[in-house]
Amino acid sequence: MGSAIGKSIAQWSKGEYIDATNQQDDLAIIAEKVSYLADDHGNTQAVATDLDTVSKNNNSSISLNAVIDRTSDIDYFTFTAEHDGILNITIIPAANTLHAQAKLFSSDGALIASAESVDGLAGAGVLQLGKLLSGEPGITEDFYLSVTGVGSGDAATGYTNYGSIGNYKLDIGIVTTQSITARLPERAAGGKAEW
Repeated sequence: MGSAIGKSIAQWSKGEYIDATNQQDDLAIIAEKVSYLADDHGNTQAVATDLDTVSKNNNSSISLNAVIDRTSDIDYFTFTAEHDGILNITIIPAANTLHAQAKLFSSDGALIASAESVDGLAGAGVLQLGKLLSGEPGITEDFYLSVTGVGSGDAATGYTNYGSIGNYKLDIGIVTTQSITARLPERAAGGKAEW
């Protein structure tokens, strides 16, 4: 593992970056000594973890902790959202090792929205995405959500997804405002999305 001093993200490596002097496969070496944990959530929509219903009217939301434990891991979730508000999904990496990507799908598997965390000076950033639920109150809609670790750029300009692993917190809820301001790490570039 190389040094991450002064960098916004620190990951295990196998020497894929420019001028690497060590090409050892860090994750393979670790796996020889300590086995991987059992996968905490299914890797496809067919075996997605079934979550509760989120509703603005019942003030119900979903909050859980999960882990991307290897490069190939994708956590899939399915949930129901009650209309009348903005579906707000927030993913907060627990450490600066996970550069997360989330994708929101309709119940028939069509991609609705996707977002990646932003690397900032404080580490891997908070990822946030949303969808306007504009139907009559009480109408529900089913969704799938996937979360995985990704790289940034390529080995020459950033890093690959090889070491983009780690714990994260997932929050899903319905908000009433027509705009959401992304909560990014302090000193990182911020953003505002309007629907």
